[in-house]
Amino acid sequence: TTDLNFLEMYAMHVLDKVANGFINVLVMSVFLFLFDWRMGIVFFAGLFASMFAYQAMQNRMIAASAKQKQAQAEVVAATLEYVQGMTVIKSFNLTGEQARRVEEAFTRHSEACYDIDKTFIPLYSLYSICFKIACGVILVLAPMLAIGGEMSIVKMLTAVIATFTLYAPMELMGSLTSLMRLMEA
Repeated sequence: TTDLNFLEMYAMHVLDKVANGFINVLVMSVFLFLFDWRMGIVFFAGLFASMFAYQAMQNRMIAASAKQKQAQAEVVAATLEYVQGMTVIKSFNLTGEQARRVEEAFTRHSEACYDIDKTFIPLYSLYSICFKIACGVILVLAPMLAIGGEMSIVKMLTAVIATFTLYAPMELMGSLTSLMRLMEA
């Protein structure tokens, strides 16, 4: 009932953001290394650290997404059975029992959706923190290099301004992990 609509609404959006994220990171990493090799190392260190959190997020979301999709299928089945069998249910006075089954299916679905959030939020926060720490290091490193005379003021200002957008495509890609896993499930 909802899978095709879900895929239709989000598949191209997610694909676009993930592809652009990878392309942006490749281009930015090359230019950052050409700009200043020390900042390039910090950039890659942040990227490398985030990949551990990203892999954990992917692995846990696969299981949670499958559970959520199963619970969603149970909700649909229970609701359809209840609606289609309304005359039989009323005839044999089974309204309470059938309503309880539908309610239990909705409860399981709600719990599965909560499990996705409970799984995703801490891991995404760790993923995002890796980027924030790397940006902070670059924000400290650039002025230090400029003060030491190893970098011009113009380069330092460019680095500081670029730092605010450096990891944005990767953070967006990480935030779409739950949608990717739900589409896969």
